[in-house]
Amino acid sequence: MLVRQYIDKRCNINKLSTQYIAAIEAKLNDRPRKKLNFRTPKLFFTKNLSKFAFGS
Repeated sequence: MLVRQYIDKRCNINKLSTQYIAAIEAKLNDRPRKKLNFRTPKLFFTKNLSKFAFGS
């Protein structure tokens, strides 16, 4: 699991702050993806927005 890069396995996640978990979530969600040709989901979305929005 990628979360283990940030949180030790023995750590009680109930004691972690919501802000800390949100920061980890943001980092994981903004990682480059091989499936997107190593672009981040946000970059892929913004580059292709017109294709999706206008069907061209």
